[in-house]
Amino acid sequence: LYLMITQTHAVHPLLTRKYIDHYNRMMLLQSMDHISSEQQAMELLIQLQNKTKHNPWLFQPVGITNSQQHFAIMYEDFSGQSLASYQQHLSLHEILQIALELTNACATFHQQGEIIEFFSPSLIVIQPQSLKIKLLAPSTMKHIASTNQNATMLQRIKEIAYIAPEQTGRVVTAIDERTDFYIIGAILYELVTKQLLFEADNVIDSLFYVLTKTPDEALLEQHCHLVMLREIILKLLRKDKEERYQTAVGLRQDLQKAMDLLVQHQFDTAFTLAEHDTPIHPMFSSKLATKIGLLSGLISI
Repeated sequence: LYLMITQTHAVHPLLTRKYIDHYNRMMLLQSMDHISSEQQAMELLIQLQNKTKHNPWLFQPVGITNSQQHFAIMYEDFSGQSLASYQQHLSLHEILQIALELTNACATFHQQGEIIEFFSPSLIVIQPQSLKIKLLAPSTMKHIASTNQNATMLQRIKEIAYIAPEQTGRVVTAIDERTDFYIIGAILYELVTKQLLFEADNVIDSLFYVLTKTPDEALLEQHCHLVMLREIILKLLRKDKEERYQTAVGLRQDLQKAMDLLVQHQFDTAFTLAEHDTPIHPMFSSKLATKIGLLSGLISI
């Protein structure tokens, strides 16, 4: 399917919004450099449609086209921008709204037996007016991260700040739902403080920090006067999975409580975390992370 494409601008590192004459509207295109034939492109489209049709948090693919000599997947339009490009002027109320969106997205994935496992502000698209978010299918994000030849070394190192200890391949523990909660914690820490959880100059230091460096609590306090939100972020970022939130339900309950306290200006009110955080079902997990798994998709070491 070859369509006339005009009026192009980027919305996301992996997506470009383009006006497509055939549909007489804007659509989102994801270039698929590794696809060499229309048959391959159609097979991938069908796979993506099957994976995304029951998940409202995912971009819904609608067709294929040929863009700049590469096949591309066409997605429904979503008039947003990457969270990374939008995050500089967020209020605590908006940060909590985004946290609830991310938690609800995780809840849907986990109910469907899937872990997102790899997401960061650059891979989250947000509508500034509604603060609604959309994601690409996890398998798509991981594939593009592992094959993105345009990313600089510094960009790849930066992405390591959003992985949990169990994703480094340095600890013998499986990735499960609680891995997603750690990543939410890393994102919230950045939204609040305007700084990465840690910064490093090389891969070895980055991995060391993932495993050992704890959040800067003084910096959190400086930027967030809502005590409960600070404590939620710290719990999300525990190195030991058993000390993090165990369920999206428990996290959502606490985020909503924090929102209520913020609205009521009860910034220092006493509270108990994780009162509704009891897993109903046994944790499911993916295979143990190794250097040839997720991490090698970020950077070769």
